Amino acid sequence: MGGNAQRVLVIEDDPDTAQQLVDCLRTSGYKVDLASDGDKGLALGLSADYVVMTVDRMLPRVDGLEVIQRLREHGIVTPTLIISALGEVDDRVRGWRAGGDDYLVKPFAFAELLARVDALARCSATVVKETMLRVGDLEMDLLGRTVHRHGREIELLPKEFQLLGPSEVSVARAHVHVSVAERRKRVAGRGR
Repeated sequence: MGGNAQRVLVIEDDPDTAQQLVDCLRTSGYKVDLASDGDKGLALGLSADYVVMTVDRMLPRVDGLEVIQRLREHGIVTPTLIISALGEVDDRVRGWRAGGDDYLVKPFAFAELLARVDALARCSATVVKETMLRVGDLEMDLLGRTVHRHGREIELLPKEFQLLGPSEVSVARAHVHVSVAERRKRVAGRGR
């Protein structure tokens, strides 16, 4: 991966497991940030872009499942691998329902961990591609909530961005053009 290394967030409170995870991922070419409790993991997850997160379920301060739920509530869609000693079916189901994308039970083989992280990283790349819509010279970033035309940002109010959502871009693909000024008139008319 070289200078273009993808970033992984590891949220793990056990020092030995954390070091092994970090070493394994770095050896495989990932850049790794480590958080040793749920609060730190939540803060890092909200402050930076990661291709994958690994989250231990039983963390001090904020439980791993709550970390995932809060990140999802903030719109963070980073693929998440839950790593836990809790391996019963009900435990895994709770993890997936909390927003986890994969679940690995401790103890685990590092080859399997790496294969799962690589697979989630591939999914992450797909998610990023699907959040950018392009029609001609119009670009819409669904996560960043920005719109550009001819490389210049078009400043939109939140309601205007919502109106220019994916369905509107689909209409634009059918060569129907509605100007931003016309959209502003529509928004102003709805506010009455």
